[in-house]
Amino acid sequence: MKQLKIYRKKELCQLLGISSATLYRMVKAGSFPGSIRISENMVGWLAGDVDEWLHSLPKNKLEEREND
Repeated sequence: MKQLKIYRKKELCQLLGISSATLYRMVKAGSFPGSIRISENMVGWLAGDVDEWLHSLPKNKLEEREND
């Protein structure tokens, strides 16, 4: 069985180079995948959802992120 990767907020923000406030703003606006509840006090983001979002970005947006 394939293991699922789940990003926690801190790891995801570091990966994307954004603040947690920006992450939550993007989720609220519907421009980034929502989180999943891992436990009562813990959420995370499925790596597959994050990968799909990254691949959906226009190529110039990806290049900007790589150059930062």
